[in-house]
Parts: sequence; C-alpha cells; structure tokens
Amino acid sequence: WDKDSLREYSPLFSLGRIAMITVPAQALPEMEQELAALRRQGVCILAFSSNDHDFMGKYLNNCVSGFYTDNLGPASFSETKTQ
Repeated sequence: WDKDSLREYSPLFSLGRIAMITVPAQALPEMEQELAALRRQGVCILAFSSNDHDFMGKYLNNCVSGFYTDNLGPASFSETKTQ
C-alpha cells in the first residue's frame, strides 16, 4: 500500500464499499493523514506487523484501528495509550 493505492481505491471508500483494510506498518508514517481520514469515515484499518511498542502507541487509534504483532499483548499497553 502507498498513497497511489489509496487514490486508486478512493471511489470505493467514498461509496462505503470497503469496511476494512490492512496496510504494512512501515507505510504508516507516509500515509498517516490519509489513513486517519479513512478512520474518521468508519473504515477499520489493521497494520501488519509491528513489535515496536512505541511505534504502535503512536499510531493506534489515530490512523490505525489495530496491529498484527508477534510479541506484544494487551498487557504491554497502559490504559492511557489504548484509549
């Protein structure tokens, strides 16, 4: 995924035909604003895969609904980071 991919699918997003997408975690810094706009439209966005607690905390609930991770569980996050 990149900004061009989001532009290509934007007609489907605007019609409400896409409820969920997955994106590579490394693309989040480049696409943060565009993904945040999709989240505000109700699109669920899952990023794969990250095991970096600070990275996940930065993007979770901002432009990403959730992460696929291999090593971190709910206990890894405080209430303030996941709210």
